[in-house]
Amino acid sequence: MRFTSNYNLYRKIYNYFLRKALFRNRERFIKQGMPPYVGLINEYISIDIMVEGIYDFKSINEIIQLLQSEYLDFKFDTLIDIGANIGNHSIYLSKYFKNVIAFEPNPFTFEILKLNTSQYANIAINNFGLSSSENSLFLSEDKKNLGGSQIYNHKKDIPSSLITRDISLKKLDDLNINASNNGVLIKLDVEGHELHALSGSKNFIKRYKPIICFEQHKNDFIDSKSQVIDLLTEMNYDFYLFNSVYDKYKFKPFRILLKSLLKNTYKLEKINSFKPCFYDSIIAIHQDYKI
Repeated sequence: MRFTSNYNLYRKIYNYFLRKALFRNRERFIKQGMPPYVGLINEYISIDIMVEGIYDFKSINEIIQLLQSEYLDFKFDTLIDIGANIGNHSIYLSKYFKNVIAFEPNPFTFEILKLNTSQYANIAINNFGLSSSENSLFLSEDKKNLGGSQIYNHKKDIPSSLITRDISLKKLDDLNINASNNGVLIKLDVEGHELHALSGSKNFIKRYKPIICFEQHKNDFIDSKSQVIDLLTEMNYDFYLFNSVYDKYKFKPFRILLKSLLKNTYKLEKINSFKPCFYDSIIAIHQDYKI
C-alpha cells in the first residue's frame, strides 16, 4: 500500500523555528513565574499569551505601578473583573489582591475561566455579566477573538458569521459585595456595554470610590463625547493615561529608536479632554484620592 502527500519544505522550516521559539517561550515564562493558562490555540488572546506570556501586559503593569506607588494610599483589597474572559487579568492580579471577583457571561468562555482559576482560592467567578438591570440578552462570539464578544438586545442583530450565546446579566449594586475603602479596583472590558455596567454599579462606586480601568473605542464617542467618561465625571472622577515620554517626537522612527536605545519610560498624565480614538487603558481615579 502506498499513498502520497504534499511536502512543503518552506512550511517544514517555518514550523521548526516556530516550535523552537514556543518552547523557548515556555521556559522563559516558567522562569519569570508567569501563570499557566488554558486557552484556544487559534484564538487572539490565547495566541498573545503564547507569545508574550500574558495578554495586555502593558496595561496590567501600568496599573500595578500606579497602585504600588507613593501617589496612592491603596490597600489592594478587592479586584472586580468585569468581562473576565479566560481569566488573564484575574489570575495575574490575584497575587496582589486579597479577593478577586470575576464576571464572565459567555457560558463557553466561562468553562475555560473555571479551569484557569481552579487553583486560586481568592478568585470567585460568576457566569453572568453586569449591566444596568437584571436581564437575559444575547452575546456574539467570534472563535478567533473571544474578547471581541458584544451584547445584543435582539438575537437577529447578531451577524450570521458569529455564534450566538444566551446570557444573564445582573446589577453590581444588587450583589452583596463587601470591600474596604481605598482598596477596590474595577477592571472593565465589555466591548461597548461599559455605560450599562457602570449605571448598575453607581451605589457601589459611591460607597467604595474604586479605581476604574476601562477602554474606549472611537465609536464610543458621539459628537466628540463619551457617555462613559461623562458619567464618571459626574461622579467626581478624574482621568489619567500613561504616555511615553518620547511621544512628543512626531517622527515615529525616531521614537522607536529612542525607546530601543534608552528603554521606554512612561509618565502618568491627567487628561482633561479626549479626542475620539481608541484608548486601551484609561485610569479613572476619584477626586478623594490625592494625586
